[in-house]
Amino acid sequence: MKHLFIALTTLLYLLSTSNAHGKQSATYKSDSLSKADITVLAQGISAKDSLSAGYSTLMYKESGTAEFIRVQARRVNGKYHLSFAFSGPVAYVFITLRRAGSDPEKQILRPDFFVENGDDIKVTVDTRSDDVRFSGKGASKFNLIRDSKKAFKDLPYDDFFNSDLTFNSKNKEDVCLDSLKDEVAWREKEKQLTPIAAHLLLTDQIYKLRGIEAGFIKTRLAKATLKEKETLIGSFERFIDRDNLITDTVAAVKSKMFAVFQLDLIRLSHIKAGSSPKPDALFEPIFNNYKGLIRERLLLQLFKRSGFGIQDYNNLLQRSMAYIKEPDYQIAMVPFQNRKSNMRAYPFELPDANGRTVRLSDLKGKLVLVDFWFYGCPHCSHYFRTVMQPVAEAFRDRSDIVFVTINIDKDRSNWYKGIRSGEYTTAELTNLNTGVSGGDHPAIKHYGIRSYPQPMMIGKKQDVLYFSDDRLMDKDSLIRLIQSELE
Repeated sequence: MKHLFIALTTLLYLLSTSNAHGKQSATYKSDSLSKADITVLAQGISAKDSLSAGYSTLMYKESGTAEFIRVQARRVNGKYHLSFAFSGPVAYVFITLRRAGSDPEKQILRPDFFVENGDDIKVTVDTRSDDVRFSGKGASKFNLIRDSKKAFKDLPYDDFFNSDLTFNSKNKEDVCLDSLKDEVAWREKEKQLTPIAAHLLLTDQIYKLRGIEAGFIKTRLAKATLKEKETLIGSFERFIDRDNLITDTVAAVKSKMFAVFQLDLIRLSHIKAGSSPKPDALFEPIFNNYKGLIRERLLLQLFKRSGFGIQDYNNLLQRSMAYIKEPDYQIAMVPFQNRKSNMRAYPFELPDANGRTVRLSDLKGKLVLVDFWFYGCPHCSHYFRTVMQPVAEAFRDRSDIVFVTINIDKDRSNWYKGIRSGEYTTAELTNLNTGVSGGDHPAIKHYGIRSYPQPMMIGKKQDVLYFSDDRLMDKDSLIRLIQSELE
């Protein structure tokens, strides 16, 4: 019992102090814009095809709230040139290809690649084989991001712990992570990576692994015996000590997984103390134990993850906004400021693809999952194929849930193309369109939607249950969320 008390006390200390005074080894200060260039040599495309890109100074996984600025490529001598001007040390970029007479867009680079000031990167892509190669100034991090994504993609993610719940120091994920750390350290030493790039490359991968482990421990702690709790806490301390958790401010605040992991740590402290880790209880530790950009980032993540689960919504929103000064975070918080707690769903009356009017009031008594999208949006297509479609398939036999897509294209021909393509929606779902109002429709303004896709869940009493919530963006999390609401 004494050992458990010491372990839990140590955990509390770690939870209360972690990153409250993070080191600033890779800080960035500049009053001028950063500039970067990417040149794309694409094999297998014609002069009629077009290339475009987008960039954001927020982490790519925050694309549900961040506004990606679109950039059109200039075609010169068969090559496509893209120029980016942005504030801050890095900007996350994606590149898409649209073939003449074909839809939808094909994503050449997903937005987990980032550029820095002075980058001049050459991208060679064969659209027939999806082979992509990088060269030029700044290409080292592009190659490393690509290779690390491949390396971590097929790992089991189920061998962190031994059968007795002790930490497995030889798990495949950490072996792969150690290899990545060595490679990053070598490239930074050889001046192939800047300190900011090195920190940023590692931060998200480290916290992704630690977040998975923390989630495992959080689940087991709730039902663990006294002996199991002692073992789990020991394992928990083991993987915290293993990395000496990256606390660099620039890298940390750019990584979604850092924020997710920190919130899990706070939740663990509540579970350990025997209390329920409801969203409202997480605000005070953030207000009191963190500062600066890290505090702002955690508050943003808490609103994104908890959504309408926050009970004292207006008060906690007001207190949070007093701390949030970073312009990008203020923009990301706009949807949360535009709504009130217990918001009623907008009573839409919209035409479906067959010309029939569908009213929200007709769906009362059913759970309604809504996805807002527009044709040509690569993130919208990705969300539908990886989340909306498989989730709809999982509940196809349920009559108490309806899957609705709302398209904002003013040109209905694009809406119809999206339906026919099967990339954004399918004819089996309830497909609606905002008509000539497009993105200015009252429903869009009601929710303060600024970027797409934008999923939301409406309850049986027609109140908004979840909006700008990370769980809506993940297939397995969304399935669990729906199951809990239908029970």
